[in-house]
Order: sequence, then structure tokens, then C-alpha cells
Amino acid sequence: MPIVSKNNSNKILAEDHPVHNWYRFVLSFPPHLVREYLDRYSITSKHLVLDPFCGTGTTLVECKKRGIASIGIEAHPMCQYASRVKTDWSVNADQLLKVSCAAYQKAWEQLERQGICDLPDFFENNKEHELKSLEPDQVRLLLKNSISPLPLHKALVSDTEEFAEQASVPCTVILGDARKCPGEIEPASVDFVFTSPPYPNEKDYTRTTRLESVLLGFIRDRTQLRSRKQNLLRSNTRNVYKADDDDRLILGHQDILDVSERIEQRRIELGKTSGFEKLYSRVTRLYFGGMARHLKELQTVLKPGAILAYVVGDQASFLRVMIRTGRLLAQVAESLGYEVVDIYLFRLQQGKDTI
Repeated sequence: MPIVSKNNSNKILAEDHPVHNWYRFVLSFPPHLVREYLDRYSITSKHLVLDPFCGTGTTLVECKKRGIASIGIEAHPMCQYASRVKTDWSVNADQLLKVSCAAYQKAWEQLERQGICDLPDFFENNKEHELKSLEPDQVRLLLKNSISPLPLHKALVSDTEEFAEQASVPCTVILGDARKCPGEIEPASVDFVFTSPPYPNEKDYTRTTRLESVLLGFIRDRTQLRSRKQNLLRSNTRNVYKADDDDRLILGHQDILDVSERIEQRRIELGKTSGFEKLYSRVTRLYFGGMARHLKELQTVLKPGAILAYVVGDQASFLRVMIRTGRLLAQVAESLGYEVVDIYLFRLQQGKDTI
């Protein structure tokens, strides 16, 4: 199991805006990092790439651009939906342009008749250019002035046209728990894994996309929200449940147990007594146990000699006790029979290791 990374900017490059900027998770890694490791390990159209924590599809989009077949696994339905949309380039741009322009104008005319607002000047002034937009229901979901007509047109038309030749490159995005390898993936079929799982910290990843999830119907009530969270890797105290038992998988990893104990001792020293703070120690064990479960499950779909690269981060979110995520995951991987090649710093600030 190679552990690799680079001192590189985490900013998305200008040339990467097409497709990636259709919808991008704020905590995602930059596309150029994916390219770097596809090049490093000479991954081509002959290979199959897996991203088991695919988020909003950075790895998948880069693979599709290069003609490389890929599979993503994502437990959060909103992110899985975003990845599916961003990797579907089979849209007939001309037909979509015609329909969406007509729908957009009809929607605004209806609002104008109701006295809600005037038909936008840009639409009146650019009818001859037939700027492409979204359908009315989609327009209503957008924040006011969040995107201007021309950039939206470019995002919806130019990007699909630019990568039309890669539309047929296979890409599957599975809604599932990365701790349980989906049956849709053929045994011994994956050549390369590139992914960025959550880190042990207090980031509740369901909150970042809560608005979209509710608006699009992925989460309808608290019961459904709880169900969604239970399919996620345990990385924060807001998705820890009484029946969780992934921590049993790391009982033999003393370094992980020591970190967990230091967090608990620190909590006691500081007199922290909230329910969430009392879970810091446990969620740390559950996180590494969940990753152990994931890595063990993954072995069934890897080809002999497959390469894995995991972008993770050192964290001190739990009462400022440092968790060396990359090094501890490397130990877990080695205990499961993986060969750890190396660990490199990705960012200089207390940031990410890529393993």
C-alpha cells in the first residue's frame, strides 16, 4: 500500500473549473492531485480506478477526462447524486439548450404576469444568443445572484461539448457504505484506489449539504437523517450510536488506544462534561476501526499488486490532542497485509498526509 503525497497548492486551478465547478464540496481535494498520482503510477485506459469515499466526484471526473474507467462509492445521497450528474456527459447539448431556454423564458413570463418580478434584462437582450439555463424548478433552488447567466450557460453547455468524446468512458457511482464493499464491484478488478476519507474531527459532513439534501428530497425527516448518518464512517460525535462496534477491530493497535486514552484524560483534566466531549475518545477508536473494516473489505476487489493512495489529515480537533491520522492508518493497513510505501506531507499547515 503506497502512501504518497506532495507539497502542492490545495486550490483548484483555472483549467479545472469545467465540470469540477458544477458542484464542488468545500473540503474536497484539488483535481491536479488526482492527475499527479494517475501519472505517477502510469494509470491508463487499461486500468480501473476506485474512489470508495468519492464525495462530489473529483477523482471520477479526472479519470473520465482521461478515458479511464472508474467506480465511486458514496454513502451520502446528495454527494452521490452530484457525482452521478458530474460524470454524465451524454446530454444532447443542442436539445437541452432549446428546451431549457424555452422553459426559462416561460417561467419568467409567468412570474412577470403575477407581478412578482420583471423579465430579466439579460434574457431580453440575449435572446439571439439563446443562453442556456436551468429548468424553473432548478432555478428556484438557486440562491439569488449566486451565478450570472453567461457563466451558467458556459457551465451547462461548453463543458459537455468540450468532453463529449469522453462521454462513453465507463463511470459508476454506487450509493453505499465504504465499510461494506458493494457487490456491484467485480472481485479482483480494481487496479488503483485514490480517495480522501473523512478525518477524526468534529466536521459533520451531512451539515455541509443539508440544504441541498432537504430541497432535493434526500432527507425528509430526522429518522431518515439518522439512517443516512449510520451509513457513514464514524468521524465525528454527531454520528456515533450506541450499537456501533467498529472499535473492536483496533483492540490490538496500542498506538490508537493510547491516543484515545490521552483524549479522555485531557477531557477529565479540563473538566469537560458535555455529551459530545465524552464521546471524543470513543469516536477516535470507531474511526480507525471503521477504516480497518473498510481496508479489509476492500481486499476482495483489489487486483494483486493494486496501488492505494489515501489523502488524510493530522488533526487536533479533540481537546488539542494530536491524532497522526496517516501514520496510524498506515499501521492499520500493515496489520491487514498491505505494504506501506511511504507517507508524504501534502500541505505544510497541520494538514493532509496522502497515504
